[in-house]
Amino acid sequence: MLEWKEFDRIRVWMLRNARPIDLARWKYHFEEGSIHEVMTCLSAYQNSDGGFGHALEADSWNPSSTPVQTAAAVGILKESGFQDRRDGLVSAILGYLDSESGFREGRWENVAQSNDSYPHAPWWSYQSGSKERERFNPTATLTGFILLFAERNSGLFKKGILLADELIKEFLDNKKIDMHPLICIQDLLEDISKARVENLVRYEDAAKAFTERAAELILSDRDNWGGYCSYPSHFVKSKGDEVDRRLGDLSIKEAEWLVSRRNEDGVWDISWNWEGYPKEFAISENWWKGNLAVRNCMFLRAMGKIEGLRVRERI
Repeated sequence: MLEWKEFDRIRVWMLRNARPIDLARWKYHFEEGSIHEVMTCLSAYQNSDGGFGHALEADSWNPSSTPVQTAAAVGILKESGFQDRRDGLVSAILGYLDSESGFREGRWENVAQSNDSYPHAPWWSYQSGSKERERFNPTATLTGFILLFAERNSGLFKKGILLADELIKEFLDNKKIDMHPLICIQDLLEDISKARVENLVRYEDAAKAFTERAAELILSDRDNWGGYCSYPSHFVKSKGDEVDRRLGDLSIKEAEWLVSRRNEDGVWDISWNWEGYPKEFAISENWWKGNLAVRNCMFLRAMGKIEGLRVRERI
């Protein structure tokens, strides 16, 4: 259990160190903060073409719009339960996606060539791109956004349905899938359900396969916590959901493990690093700590592991 005084230490760290977007997320989820402040901070990363850049994904300092950075913005909207189709920021994202910037061979690119002109982690170098990684990430996440927000009679929505159908077929045909692509598949499935278009794709088969594969990844990595691997918190959204039930008590064990893994400042260190840009990485590392503080505390709350803080649904 994370004691209340320790939770407050995390809050104070956020106030002192977090970038505005993560502090706005923190206040929204834990202090009755405004979704307007989240949107205002998020809009600072949006370019005139509607896409996102400027290191919203903190391992890539590319200021230009890229599909992955735009998917990072979609993730923040999703986390906050934002569903206003009339919002200007949302409309601009749809315009960016409709323009097919960064869209090639039927998928949005995972790695943009322009990344190489700015500080970045090795995995965001253009030469690090692969067809396997690009199959679902970030296309599945962006496709889900289209289904949830685009007008039903638009060409973009019709394109989203076709993409969703293709992605689900590929997912079902490929038994092996890594963590990040599977997270994107989860995004897609959740948005298909929210958009109520389950009957237009093989939703039930895909949802069942997702639960099985998420549990397999987590269970296979349970002895490797502390490094780059799959954790219950990557896929479990609430206590007792489909994935959580497959894991037994593993979600609770991760919550307890997270409480014990905080550094001397009371927050969490990241488990990765990148070379070549030491000054920029030091900044990005701190940005990620703020991001992790929000994500980990949301998971701890969902597991009932923050003293005095009730599980709360904001969506």
